[in-house]
Amino acid sequence: MRRILVAVASVFMAIMMSITAIGCNLVTVNNEKDMNQVVAEVSIGEGAPVEKIYKKDMVMAYINYYYTLEQQGTSRADVFQTIIENLVNNRVFVQYAIKYFSGDAAEINWDIATYLDDIEKRDAKYSAYKDMNELIESYETDNKDGDKVGDTVTTTVRAVPTGATNDDELSDKEKDDYIAKGIDTTSTDQKKKAFAKVVNILQVNDLLGDGYDGSDITTTDYYKETLNNYYESLLIEKFEKDITNKARKQVITDAQGNITLAKLETEYAKLVQKQKDYDATEFANALSSVSASSPIVWSEYSGYGLVYNLLLGADTTLTDKLTEWKEDNPNYTQAKYQEERAKIFADIKIKDLRSSWITAGYDFDADTKKFTGDYTLTTDSLAYQGTVTKLTADGAEKPEYRAEADEMSISEFLNFMEKYLYGAENAVTQANANITDNYEVKAPTVNDPSEFENKVKELMFAFSTDDSDAALNTYKGYDITPKPNGSEKYMIEFANAGRKLIDENNGFGKYGYIMVATDYGYHVMFVSEIFDTDYQYETLKDYLNKEYGAPTESWEKELENMFGNWDDADTNHYLYVLFNNLASTAVNNALSEKQKEILNTYVYAGDYVTLYESAYADLME
Repeated sequence: MRRILVAVASVFMAIMMSITAIGCNLVTVNNEKDMNQVVAEVSIGEGAPVEKIYKKDMVMAYINYYYTLEQQGTSRADVFQTIIENLVNNRVFVQYAIKYFSGDAAEINWDIATYLDDIEKRDAKYSAYKDMNELIESYETDNKDGDKVGDTVTTTVRAVPTGATNDDELSDKEKDDYIAKGIDTTSTDQKKKAFAKVVNILQVNDLLGDGYDGSDITTTDYYKETLNNYYESLLIEKFEKDITNKARKQVITDAQGNITLAKLETEYAKLVQKQKDYDATEFANALSSVSASSPIVWSEYSGYGLVYNLLLGADTTLTDKLTEWKEDNPNYTQAKYQEERAKIFADIKIKDLRSSWITAGYDFDADTKKFTGDYTLTTDSLAYQGTVTKLTADGAEKPEYRAEADEMSISEFLNFMEKYLYGAENAVTQANANITDNYEVKAPTVNDPSEFENKVKELMFAFSTDDSDAALNTYKGYDITPKPNGSEKYMIEFANAGRKLIDENNGFGKYGYIMVATDYGYHVMFVSEIFDTDYQYETLKDYLNKEYGAPTESWEKELENMFGNWDDADTNHYLYVLFNNLASTAVNNALSEKQKEILNTYVYAGDYVTLYESAYADLME
């Protein structure tokens, strides 16, 4: 139901905005009468208003989006049949949502705003104002780069954490301030001309309305419909969330309405039993595809683990030198080769690779040079290691920056890394040390163990040249298995270092690391997880305690908090994963059933919808 309720509720704004792309020729005076024909009327009764759908709504919907269905092979008749059905369904859903929230009221108030709180109405008004400003701006022809005080620079695009989205959402105060400023139609000559163009287009397309006062765009029918569209979208979203929350609640509450882990524990028990029955091959396969939603919770084997790989890669100049040396020395020994590779790789320079995050305008605090929102994995973000220059004048709505990363040698980087991970007082490596292959730091002291793993990931996003999503956004790194009889899965140096690292007899502990060279550069490797016959967690709470530590109150309370703050919950938390797997099925079923109920009652039966097929018959040809 989400696809219909939310997507279709947004159709009107999309339809109206399409006018800016097609200009004045779609709806003209000559065919205005034709376009304003009523093609359907909708009312679910009980005092609901009779809402009209016009032919121009169908045409605009086709131009804005639905023409793509025809390009994909759907007949035009079927496309317009889909359009009219969705427009009708949308009106029914909106009216039903009003009826739903009116409860047992003797008389239903059909004013949508009645069912929205002040924050929701403010958000709708902010969005409508923003749309009006952007519409006017789209017709300005002046140079938008006039506030630049420097030049932009090209940077290599850097992978971002999974699910990271740039947070352009304004604070409540910023939204209030934005609304208070009003819609800018007169601040410059270009703005005045642009506004005049918009007014002309709205007039030609019969969207100005009789209430327009000649200067205020909020008095136009276009603005009023835009605001109403946002009201409708918020109402339907609210309706959907109410159904969703009720479905989720049924998953985690017992007959007395108390929060319980019972259903989640049952699902977990199935996973434990499955992994108890793994043979060695099945266990290795599960390890290679381990994820937050499919973790290893039971091991009958030893010598398996996961490691993080922070690759300090050699550039092509250095790898070409290495290739040339091999060609010039065809009879080299492995020891001599490693010696020469270490000499060449001594010139590797390490840079912070997040420049593109800054130049792209991702969540960034220029004063501290730290990333915010989804672009940091720790409570205290790793500051960008380089120079950041502002390119736009103070007060620019979207400031732009140039970011130039500092260069570090291998030893300088390891010293920097250790200070970040262990604290300056616990750093082992000196910045001017002579670092060679197979460099090891065992069992260091860590000031903040709870943040250690996320700090390692933060370093990887900043510096690792193994920059694919598979490397940076992997659940817990690369899988390490006992030495095979046949070929290795990875380069031999990497595989052996991984085995050495996860062998608890070697003393690296949970926070030590190995740096080993391959032909790609230097791999700084950390333990992510070690699996042996002690890695066995019979119950869900056992595993949760192992992964996250004992909760402040109880795991039931943690689940309750997660339920109450679903949109802000940690989606990688295993409790969330289990709950979501069960709840998503319940939610989808609840939404689907509610959709069927509404359509069966008000669309497929009764006299709630009247179609005037002759009014749009020509569109079906």
